[in-house]
Amino acid sequence: MPQNKYLAHSANMDGQTDTMYHHLQAVAARAAEHAQPFRAEREAYLAGVLHDLGKYGDLFQRRLQGKEKGLDHWSFGAWVALSHARSVAAAITIHGHHLGVQILSKDALRNLDPNKLKEQHPLGLRLCDNYFDVRAFGAVMSTGPNAGQVRGPIQFSFARSVDPILPLDISITRMAVAVNVPGAKTSADFKKWEDEQPEDKLRTMGRKALIPYGLYLGKGFISAHLAAQTFFTDADLELFWEALLNMYEHDRSASKGHMSVQAVFVFKHIGTDTNETQRAQQAILGCAPAHKLFDLVKVEKREGVSFPRSFSDYQITVNKSLLPKGVSLGFMTTEGGKPTLHWDKLPASAGIELR
Repeated sequence: MPQNKYLAHSANMDGQTDTMYHHLQAVAARAAEHAQPFRAEREAYLAGVLHDLGKYGDLFQRRLQGKEKGLDHWSFGAWVALSHARSVAAAITIHGHHLGVQILSKDALRNLDPNKLKEQHPLGLRLCDNYFDVRAFGAVMSTGPNAGQVRGPIQFSFARSVDPILPLDISITRMAVAVNVPGAKTSADFKKWEDEQPEDKLRTMGRKALIPYGLYLGKGFISAHLAAQTFFTDADLELFWEALLNMYEHDRSASKGHMSVQAVFVFKHIGTDTNETQRAQQAILGCAPAHKLFDLVKVEKREGVSFPRSFSDYQITVNKSLLPKGVSLGFMTTEGGKPTLHWDKLPASAGIELR
């Protein structure tokens, strides 16, 4: 594979990729620029150009294709910075960028031997590589030393009903009681035992709870910064959207009734700066507080409706005219079983008012 074709990451939702050469050069230049005030341009540039050095190879390219897992792509660059460039600062910066600030120990950094990279791969990141739920939602590890906590990029608040709900209990009768009958070996033995039992001991009563109707509003957050730490990719995000839209389709029960996801709004931070690098940084940090974006979506009962019993009893309004600069609004639908995001517009069939 030609060197200028090695990719730094998989394609994003817009289908855009970035070559390793361009990625490392851009990060190095930006790092050196920020380090000028304290005269650390050399170390910053070195850290930038080496920070993802482990991606430079066919093995990591296979990881982007989903054919490899558990690859440590940063320790090699930290090892080169320490052993070849003799820069402890650059090595510590590379390590800290990917794993958080580490102990400032030369001996610890000298252990960054390329032959031991797999052994040094932190357990939490190994689990991120192998388990979607860990790299998406995080986990508190209890699997030994240095496991610790993994903070996932996706977080949800508790969903709340828009209006008060009316919980009901339904009594049910269990017609068959499972009992281990001593000495019974044939169906005739069991039938004889059953005939000898009082009727009430052969039946049990139970309950099922249900809600006639309730519209719940849930709010979620996806952190680009935490996604980078757990290697949560755009492909993972696509899978999450698909799971979110279809999560009730394969989990039906009598008490759940016709639960379904009715509408999904997505706010995407894209930045406003004319400089591409700075705009990307703005997008990562966010261009507006989450609560202000959530307030743009209004859910109210339609006029004349006192007790909502269906989604059509509600009016959904989105105040797109108040959308802050640097933020795009998307509405998600399912097409052919796959999620599709409609940016800055709503399908005519959505039944949602856009202002």
